[in-house]
Amino acid sequence: MKRVLTELLNLPEVVVESSLKEGKTLILSVAKKTKSAVCPQCVQKSEIGNRKSEVVPTTSVVGLK
Repeated sequence: MKRVLTELLNLPEVVVESSLKEGKTLILSVAKKTKSAVCPQCVQKSEIGNRKSEVVPTTSVVGLK
């Protein structure tokens, strides 16, 4: 199921780790395959290390119709 959801998202370097359906809502937990990112404003590449921080992981919520 995770592979199908990853293909449906069609986002490069993004993988669905888990999913949960609650009524008409689908909650996806996603992760990025690579350990680097490029800023869309300054086009500067940054490496993402194994850092501990206060950042809360994001979760995407998609309503089904």
